[in-house]
Order: sequence, then C-alpha cells, then structure tokens
Amino acid sequence: MTKRLEQAINGMSPDAIRELEDFAEFLQSRRPNPEQAVPDRRLSLSWAGGLAHLRDQYASGVELAHAIRDEWADSVAPHATRTDGDKTHLDGD
Repeated sequence: MTKRLEQAINGMSPDAIRELEDFAEFLQSRRPNPEQAVPDRRLSLSWAGGLAHLRDQYASGVELAHAIRDEWADSVAPHATRTDGDKTHLDGD
C-alpha cells in the first residue's frame, strides 16, 4: 500500500473505513483475478455456411439481410411498416 493511501485511511472515521472496504470489494469483484485462468474466448465460426442453401435465392448478402429484416418486421413486430423503400419505420415514426 502506498504512503499516500495509508495516510488517507489513517485520517478516516470507522464508518468511512467500512465504506472504503465495501468499495474496494466492489472494485475487486468487477475485475477478474489475474491468478485465475481466463477461459478461451475466441469466436466460434461453427455457424459459417449455415445459410448456404439460400445462396441461389439472393443476389448478395445485403439482399439476404434485407429479407431477414423484412421477415422479422412481419412476424415479430407486426406494427412495423415499410414506408421509405428499404427503411423500416415503426408506427408513429
């Protein structure tokens, strides 16, 4: 611990020290312990090629993305309307 921190703690009331302890525990809980092993978090590409069967139906990935958006708008958000060509607006926009 640094001298500056020690001096600050020595000048605190018992209530302030308890609050500081709580805050220190909070900070510690937000950061992973460097001594613990970090799991391998590389992206999985197991989904790659999952839409290959749609390749002949759409001219590009952008066209497919628009079709997916339109399908979502029709099924999940029936209150959505398409008023500006390819822009989807919700009622009231």
